[in-house]
Formats: sequence, structure tokens, C-alpha cells
Amino acid sequence: MSTVTIVGAGLMGTAVAWPLADNGHEVRLVGTHLDAEIIASCLDRRYHPRLRRILPDSVQPFYIEQLAEALDGAEVIVSGVNSLGVHWIGRTLGPLLWPGATIIAVTKGLEATSGGMIRILPDVLREELPAGLQDKVTLAAIGGPCIAGELAGRRPTCVVFTSHDEPALARLRAVFSTGYYHIWLSTDVVGVEVCAALKNAYTVAVGLALGALERDGGVDQAGAGMHNLAAALFGVSAAEMTRLVTLMGGRPEKVFGLPGGSVCHLCRRAHSPIGDAAWPWTDLLTGSDRDGRRNAGRGLRRPPTGQSPAALGKAGDHRAPRTAATADALPGHHRGRARGDPL
Repeated sequence: MSTVTIVGAGLMGTAVAWPLADNGHEVRLVGTHLDAEIIASCLDRRYHPRLRRILPDSVQPFYIEQLAEALDGAEVIVSGVNSLGVHWIGRTLGPLLWPGATIIAVTKGLEATSGGMIRILPDVLREELPAGLQDKVTLAAIGGPCIAGELAGRRPTCVVFTSHDEPALARLRAVFSTGYYHIWLSTDVVGVEVCAALKNAYTVAVGLALGALERDGGVDQAGAGMHNLAAALFGVSAAEMTRLVTLMGGRPEKVFGLPGGSVCHLCRRAHSPIGDAAWPWTDLLTGSDRDGRRNAGRGLRRPPTGQSPAALGKAGDHRAPRTAATADALPGHHRGRARGDPL
């Protein structure tokens, strides 16, 4: 049995407590300064209000003020914050860490520097740690298709654990893997991280086809929809993801495996968490949080609060995050790109 401390009591951070608890581990769930109400509910009723589930018996909730106590003796630390909290968690954990500590993050996203360089979040986290510990701590991350509510419901889930430390990956899989939580391993940290971030943004772009269909009156009397447009958007999105992963030094096959390939399923879900859920992906790649505030280091524009890809497509507003190749497939945006060149 291991002791695992999860820092961040949101949906995904808490969801990984289920496979950990089912494996017999001691799980300590620490809420951030934003999670006080969640932790209060967990302590009072053992009930997580966002997941709408009773916590497993071996999960012990802690307030952020108890972080040092919760980290004492921990063999694995889970970073359960979103991309806006990566700098914070690095600075918060740093003074309490020790050489040989292992941190695995559920966070998905990328960060852009003021000079326009794109960085993966494990690199951002590492730079926030004390200089003397940066090369003495193992960092790992989780990618692949995983909806928190399904994981907490013990539905079959397949993910990728990635790290430069291959022996650590094997240890982590032994800690987390269950009959329903299936884990692949990869040392291609760039490929997994870039795909994990981009697939959600490109799913939003494909969702514009539904809005375009609604704008034009829906399926016509002969049954013609907008499948041609959706397929085109999907195709150029996959090609563009492949180019971006390659340019950043990742392996392009990740686009078509678990890290990036799940975009196919997300695009097929008419009411996916990426589709009509008021832009929950904004903390991944956009320049604003849910209140519209700008966040340094993120480069894509955020559409109006609460509008889905379908709504923007219906209005002819194509501000969903996509670059020129994807834009060319949208009505009125084709620029005569040469045949045979999908990008």
C-alpha cells in the first residue's frame, strides 16, 4: 500500500482517488484555496458536490492550510489543478518537497511565453520548483480520453502516463492501474502533452459545423446535413495537430493514438463536454479565464462567455481556436490553397 496525496479537489484531481482507493492506497485529498466549500462537504458528509458522489472510505480530505501534514510520508503527489494553477502549485509544493519526490499531473494545456514560444506544462511546473530540486524530482503527466465522472463511476477508461523517467512510469502504473483504469506508458512527453491540449481545441472547431447547419435551416427535405464540412474540419485538424506535434519535437503517431485520437469520439458526441458546455476548455489554450480576465502566457482568443461552437457557427462567428488550415474549411474562408496540400 502507498500513500498518495492529491492537491486540487476539482473534478479530475478527485476522480483519480477512485482507482487509488480501489487498489488499497491511503489517499489524501487536499483542496486548494478555491476548494474550501468542496472540502467542507467532503469532511461533513463525505460527499463531493461536483462529482456528486460519496468519497471512497480511504480518502481523507484536507484543507490547503494542512498541506504539510498531508504531504508527510507521501510516495506519490498528484497535481490536480487546472492549467491556470500550474505556477501556483509549483511555488506551493516547492518548499515542502524532497529529493526523489514523484509528481504526476492531470493538467492539460500549453503555455506561450512573451516571446511566442510554446511550452508544455511539466516544464512550467519544474521551473517553479526550487533550483536545487528541479533535477531531483520526477515529473509525470496523464493524457488521453478521460471524463472525470466516468472514472469516478468506475467506467472503463484508457489513458497514457508520460514521463522522461521510464522506471518511474512503471511504478506509477502499478499504483494507479485497476480493472477499469487502463494505463499505457510513453516517454514522449511532448507528443502526449501537445495532443492532450490541442484535441479539445480542435473538437471545438469541428463543432462549428453543427452551428453552420442550424444557421442554414437544419437538415433539408432530402436529408442533406453538414457532414462534408465536419469531415473536412476533422481532417485538417488532424493534419495540423500532426504538424504542430512534430514541430515541437513530439512523435506524430501520438495524434492518432490515445493522446490525440480521442478527438474523433468527442466530435461525434452531440452534447460533449467540449461542445455545448459553455467553453469549459478556456483554461487550456485561451487567453482568458471563465470571467474573461486575460492571463499572461496564453495566446488564443476566447469567444463570448457561454457560447458553444454550434452557437458561433450558427452566427457565422468562427472565433473558435483554430489556425489557417482549419479556417480554410469553413464557409466563406477558403483561400484557394493548392490541391494536395491539406495544410
